[in-house]
Amino acid sequence: MSFCETEILMGDKMETSDNGYDMPMEVLIEILIHLPVNSLIRFTIVCKSWLNLIRDDPQFALRHYLTRTRPSSSYTLMDNVDYIVDYFGKYGRSCNATTDEILRLCIYTLTVKKTFRLVKKIEYGPRLNVSMSNFCNGIMCAYVTSNRGARVLICNPAIGEVLLLPLPHNFATRGTPKLGLGFDSVNNNYKIVAAHPPSVFAGRDFWQVDVYSVRDGCWHNLNALGSLVQFSSLTSESTLNANGRILNWLGYLKYSTKPLEGLLSFDIVDEVFQEVTMPECLYPNSWRQHHILTSSGCQACLCCSSFPSSSLAKDEHFNGIDIWVLNRDNDDDEKMLWHKHFSFTFSDDAPVWPVNVWLNNHELLLHVRKQEGRTEEVYHYDHFTQQLTRTSRFGTLMNPDGYTESLISIKGLMPSSYHQPAGDEDEKDYFCFVREVGRKNNAVHWSYSFKLV
Repeated sequence: MSFCETEILMGDKMETSDNGYDMPMEVLIEILIHLPVNSLIRFTIVCKSWLNLIRDDPQFALRHYLTRTRPSSSYTLMDNVDYIVDYFGKYGRSCNATTDEILRLCIYTLTVKKTFRLVKKIEYGPRLNVSMSNFCNGIMCAYVTSNRGARVLICNPAIGEVLLLPLPHNFATRGTPKLGLGFDSVNNNYKIVAAHPPSVFAGRDFWQVDVYSVRDGCWHNLNALGSLVQFSSLTSESTLNANGRILNWLGYLKYSTKPLEGLLSFDIVDEVFQEVTMPECLYPNSWRQHHILTSSGCQACLCCSSFPSSSLAKDEHFNGIDIWVLNRDNDDDEKMLWHKHFSFTFSDDAPVWPVNVWLNNHELLLHVRKQEGRTEEVYHYDHFTQQLTRTSRFGTLMNPDGYTESLISIKGLMPSSYHQPAGDEDEKDYFCFVREVGRKNNAVHWSYSFKLV
């Protein structure tokens, strides 16, 4: 019996086929949620019911994603990720296309031998300046500009879904924002946070923050900025924590007598900025630096390490890292407590600092510089086995992200009246594009054309 000879009913059981085969719907779903996205997309041609389940059922899509990223029912600090996203190389998540026609976001996987293998690329062009958000449940956001105008896009690259969003009033004249993307699980809603810092060029000495709600299909200006006003700038990219609810940044505090870095969080549900107090031992000094790590099981996760240029070789932290996590107090839900999750010391006298990506609950990527003046190399560290493995990847990964493909459709959550159609590639006005290409022969998997406004 072929697949197409079987029709699945959206009830308790499959319809009995010619050979009497019968399967409960729950069993079928339990099988499908463990399969990769590309397999499920192929299965949409089996029959209409499979198509509806895989393409149009938001509960199935979210359950599939959570099963892929959190396979264990026990507590995990970090989600499993399938891929590592290297946004724009040395430029990190924001890049201006000054010479290249096309900007490329590269997506890698780690082989069994812990080496990087390019899987695919997301390309923007031609001649666009692009600023990216973090990934959230397989979805990303991009702010693209050129001398022709600007656009905000939200995209799920796994299913080739790209949506154009309207621009807030005077958005393009404020400069490049700090973008963050999070998930409001209380209301089943995704939100984009665009924070514009004070700018001398824009004649503005205050922060401006716009929030886009996918379910509402519109932007609104955030008037109550809370602790954000205490920061002169944000020095890191947005990092997702607490199952998508909390976005964290590092930034410089305004009112300190010397440059002092603080931790700023934004609650996606309540839309509140709050400075997170760190223990004294976590505050940076002349040799210590911080990185925020993506984590699902805590409110924040900080990695404390030495600066690569530090000369304090005798300091106990010089060639090691400390991982700290912030969680709510079991006895007082309003109280937050820091604790050291683990420490790692490299056997050689060499600077070690993290790539801000966990691969799963016990695997971390590290930068290691074994000789002064030499280029750093990315290593794979297994916390359980305490094994350090070379990846043969040289150079610094600038603000990478973990990524797992998902079936989640933003279009399904957004009011249909707010959908803005894609452009016709044959029309000259639609000369900008975002597309996915494969690692071999640059074969285009999907492409979306649009115009700037």
